[in-house]
Amino acid sequence: MKLLDQDSTLKLLKKYKIPIAKSKVCKNLEECKKFSKQNGFPVAVKIDSPDIVHKSDVGAVKIGINNETDLKKAYTGIISNCKKFKKDFSMNGMLIQKQYDGHNLLVGMKRDATFGPVIVFGIGGVTVELLKDVSRKIAPITKTQAKEMVKEIKMYKILEGYRGEKGAHIDSLVSILLKLSMLSMENEKVMEIDFNPIISNDKKSVIVDARVMIK
Repeated sequence: MKLLDQDSTLKLLKKYKIPIAKSKVCKNLEECKKFSKQNGFPVAVKIDSPDIVHKSDVGAVKIGINNETDLKKAYTGIISNCKKFKKDFSMNGMLIQKQYDGHNLLVGMKRDATFGPVIVFGIGGVTVELLKDVSRKIAPITKTQAKEMVKEIKMYKILEGYRGEKGAHIDSLVSILLKLSMLSMENEKVMEIDFNPIISNDKKSVIVDARVMIK
């Protein structure tokens, strides 16, 4: 398997109308600055490299960037961290995104040799391995099954809005699950998909980080 580059990943998601955070793969710092001026701060930046799959593990993701000075520090810092990880790493560019607030969730797919595509939903972000609060269903899934997946996780009460806190946008999460199911059924070369995190607030859900593995 190999990691699909960010440009191709974004095109694949757009084809299925899967909501992505406003983003662009930039070839240099000046392009990153231009994006920030057009879309506003805060932004997040992360490396786009076939050599670096788990970006946060090597310091290749910077969030909460509020001005051009911090953007320059983040840009140079990420490249420095990637060189420490692999001196001759290959770089497609730097992915810059508009940053959103909300609940950190994950949606994913893994193609099983026996069952085919298995869709996953759960709590995302850096706590995913710690909490392991996920639900799974074999694709293709129906709208009813997608709703069940959301409700099955232990933290569902928080997504509904717990003790006055704003909840997640359940309808858009269900929509993402259905679109991922369709994508998985129609693209046999796609072996794994990881949307982590998805940021979901009371207004919408958007994918912030997408990793697609193909054969």
